[in-house]
Amino acid sequence: MNKYLPFIVIALLVAGAMYFFGDSKEVLPIAGEEEIRRMTELEEFEREIHLPTYVPFEIWRVTFDSYYVGPFEYGDRETTYLHEDEEKYWSIELVYHANEESGEIIRVMTANADVILEMNELPPHEEIDLADGNVGYYVPDEFGARLIIWIMDEWIYVLDYMGKSGEHASKEELTKIVESFREYRP
Repeated sequence: MNKYLPFIVIALLVAGAMYFFGDSKEVLPIAGEEEIRRMTELEEFEREIHLPTYVPFEIWRVTFDSYYVGPFEYGDRETTYLHEDEEKYWSIELVYHANEESGEIIRVMTANADVILEMNELPPHEEIDLADGNVGYYVPDEFGARLIIWIMDEWIYVLDYMGKSGEHASKEELTKIVESFREYRP
């Protein structure tokens, strides 16, 4: 018998226990990550962005848009963005689409929290505790839309999910999506 065998067995048991009980978590891929990585528009933004690892449908496509959300002035024939070159005045929106037949979409919008909250108040909402310690704001509106708003660092996030035939996800389903978010690194 190998005199080192007991030490090897103990080392393997300790390593297995450390893995099982330790801090190691499986890093799930970002939902639609392959398609998102092809979006060169995201490379223009230097901010940290978080995206879901879970969506409750198979992704058909992901679309991107950005919107100026800062102060502006109206001219005779044009609108002038006063801080067009500052990233904090631009929101990012990604929309996850299921196949065309189902019509399901998940919309994720993120923008600078100070900029957004300076111009808008939170709509009537119910506070919910998220698994990462943040507070989310569940917002059902009179038209049946449901969304969760939350702040991570200096960025506000809005998640909306519209299901089949215009149905909206439950608070629990929205929370599950929000709690799946992790940092996306282009």
